[in-house]
Amino acid sequence: MHPVVGGGVVQTVPRHSALALMLALPLVSCRGSGEPTSLRAYGSIEARQVRVSSRVPGRVLRVLVDENDAVVPGQPLLELDLHELEARRDQARAALAQALARERLLRHGARREDVVAAQKAMAAARLRAEQARHDRDRADMLRASNAISPSAHEAARTAFDLATTEVETRSAELQKIVKGARTEELEEAAAARDEAGAALAVIEDQLNDRILLAPLAGTVIHRLVEPGEVVRPAAPLLVIGDLARPYMDVYVPEPRLAEARLGTAAEVQVDAFPGRVLRATVTHVSAEAEFTPKNVQTEEQRARLVFRVRVTVEDPQALLRPGMPGAAVFGSPGSRDLSDAGPEPRRKS
Repeated sequence: MHPVVGGGVVQTVPRHSALALMLALPLVSCRGSGEPTSLRAYGSIEARQVRVSSRVPGRVLRVLVDENDAVVPGQPLLELDLHELEARRDQARAALAQALARERLLRHGARREDVVAAQKAMAAARLRAEQARHDRDRADMLRASNAISPSAHEAARTAFDLATTEVETRSAELQKIVKGARTEELEEAAAARDEAGAALAVIEDQLNDRILLAPLAGTVIHRLVEPGEVVRPAAPLLVIGDLARPYMDVYVPEPRLAEARLGTAAEVQVDAFPGRVLRATVTHVSAEAEFTPKNVQTEEQRARLVFRVRVTVEDPQALLRPGMPGAAVFGSPGSRDLSDAGPEPRRKS
């Protein structure tokens, strides 16, 4: 597996080289008796591929590219209808506005008219409590002389208790308005504001997937959707390949690894273009050995230790396509060991 980045989602494109690549086999010497044979290793052309996908569901409005189209970084590829997500954005904006208004109210305190209204309510509650106290005292005297019923007496006492409770409530409300919000309330309001802002930011970021852009320069290898289709998050919509830097992974037996050192020149031949030879360079050698892939036919060959070697091919005419079978030749008359000409190039994987 090798990681790639596509559209709004980081994905991984499986590499099936283990099924496609065969063990490197020595060529019959063409240089005469006593000369070393060239090393010929079979594999298939590969290219770094990116699966372009969306992070959110939506309906495809337009597909702006087709297969085999060349694209550049940042080029629009596909447009999605994100109507439902836009509605959620409007809701998030309203929630943020509400949170900001509540925070401002708590921080700035009550208006003068609110304080006056609370004072008036407090004064009215005190008058009702005073009247209720007078009615309770009168009811106590009347009940003592058996002039009123027990229920009337109890009603007067209950009315006084309720009026007293109202005075306490109005007093607490007035003190709160005058003193302002507590620290805990201000912190709670700030947290609610931050939460609403973060929710809005997430939705606005997702709306950036309305237009999917090319993440790299390359060629559209697969177009997987058409206008009108509803797509799921992370579902591949387009596959873009970096065909400017094709490569081939081959397996080299451990005794002959020195012939495919990092920086060594090679030649690549593909079945699609018989007789044509392309220049290549070893750009990666695996750090550890492995046994020959299972698809090798004989038990003797399977028991051999091999190293995975990657050769990057020079393809100025853009002839190569992923999946083309071919062979890499090391030590041919037209190639030379670049590792002896200077420092080794940086590894590429």
